[in-house]
Amino acid sequence: MDFQALCFKLKEIYNLYQNDEIILNKLGNYINNDLPLLLDNTKKNNQERSNRKLLLTSAHNDFVKTFLLKHENTYFYNNTAEIFFIYSNDNISNVKEDKIIYNILSAISETNNNSDEKKDLKQQLIPWKYKIKASILKNVRERNIFDCKTTDNTISLVLSLFQNKFNPIFSSENQVKYFLIILGDHILKKHNSNIYISSFHLRPLIRFLENYGGKYFGHIPVQNSFRYKYHGHKYEDIRLVPINEFKLTEELMDGLGKNILNIFCVAAHLSTIFNSSDEFVKDTKDINLLKYSFFLKNNSQDEIITIFINDKIEETSDCTINIKNMIFLWKCFLRERKLPNIIFMANLKKLLMGQLNYKDDDELFIDYTSSCLPIVSNFIKFWEQNIIENTNEFYLEISELLFLFKSSMGKLSNNMNEDDILNLIRHFYPDIIIDNNKYLISISCAIWDKKKDIIDFFNSIELKDKSDLNELFTQYLEFNKKNSKKNKFPIINKNYFELFLNENLKN
Repeated sequence: MDFQALCFKLKEIYNLYQNDEIILNKLGNYINNDLPLLLDNTKKNNQERSNRKLLLTSAHNDFVKTFLLKHENTYFYNNTAEIFFIYSNDNISNVKEDKIIYNILSAISETNNNSDEKKDLKQQLIPWKYKIKASILKNVRERNIFDCKTTDNTISLVLSLFQNKFNPIFSSENQVKYFLIILGDHILKKHNSNIYISSFHLRPLIRFLENYGGKYFGHIPVQNSFRYKYHGHKYEDIRLVPINEFKLTEELMDGLGKNILNIFCVAAHLSTIFNSSDEFVKDTKDINLLKYSFFLKNNSQDEIITIFINDKIEETSDCTINIKNMIFLWKCFLRERKLPNIIFMANLKKLLMGQLNYKDDDELFIDYTSSCLPIVSNFIKFWEQNIIENTNEFYLEISELLFLFKSSMGKLSNNMNEDDILNLIRHFYPDIIIDNNKYLISISCAIWDKKKDIIDFFNSIELKDKSDLNELFTQYLEFNKKNSKKNKFPIINKNYFELFLNENLKN
């Protein structure tokens, strides 16, 4: 009310009681004595309430801030899955909303022994506890779990998971970080045109991480950007991801599963620090990672063919390389550099013809050789002379074939291993049935009769109990041990021994 309105109201009251002396005396006493005191007290009370409200608001804000800053209250949230998380003792775990509320109300109710004033202030906050709870939960919901700055201890833990001593997924710390940053780029939805190509060993790991992470963060389509074969993508968009030939065992899955929250948050944190996987590779001092990851980005098909020729082909007169051997050398080049088949065969031949002398009628590259070819020729010669497709034979092991080949070739085959044998067979004899990368089915070797080996053993002992397989096989091993100097052949394994026993002695 303005001054004139007050005067009008006072005049109205006065006129109403102008003939009543008692009322007028009462009015005068109220205006002169009671009203000033009442107004003064009201002003003081309002000021106290205002000050109290400011104090409590400040205390409310301080409490919320202090609560959220405490190490044990490092809470985060994921909007997609609507799940709360806590980061404590270098470990991220999910937490129920009720648990957070309980911790908030318990913190409000705790007695502060520092001073009576603070005790009183805390008691005053108790009626505000639901407002405080709402404020804290609102703040927590605004703290994205992928904004969590993980500690060095958490990062080290995650790196160690991927570099397990007995079953390492990656060979170096930088390789792990590179993979995690790729994962982090997807988590943070940093869109780019990159296609990541890696060994098929990575496929189950990607699927596992995507499915397991989806339980806590919603679907993050990591698999969309990964390929395990070359499908004609632009080289400039391809990034190669190095990985070991590991096995995704139950033990490994258990370790990754228990730390899935740490893995995803470390991935997002590293992606934030390095901005992107490409920038990490560019900035790292790991030259091997840089060259491998950007190999296709930095080289054209012609340049890659030049690298292959420099690596595998030697110029020499009076020598030739046929097209089948040349393709085998190309496959060796890819395997050694852990590259996918990045050039289709029809185009590969054209590119090679563009840089090498080629006689189309005979499909020969003229005046070239390779240091890899003598062992190839020797193996083919050995195979053609000694290997027989035999439906009466169970199998010949790759390890046994390697043993026999080395025995025949001597020092010329010292560097050969089982993988080399497998690759040769798959390239030059693709119709051979290979089981579990280990057994050549219905294949025998002319220089070694496996079944006769076992028959010779049985002829050398008195057979009392043919049903005890373990005892018989133990005797067979002892027999071979005693005759090791004379024996130039492999020792038959227990599985084959049992097959022979079931087919022959028990009939």
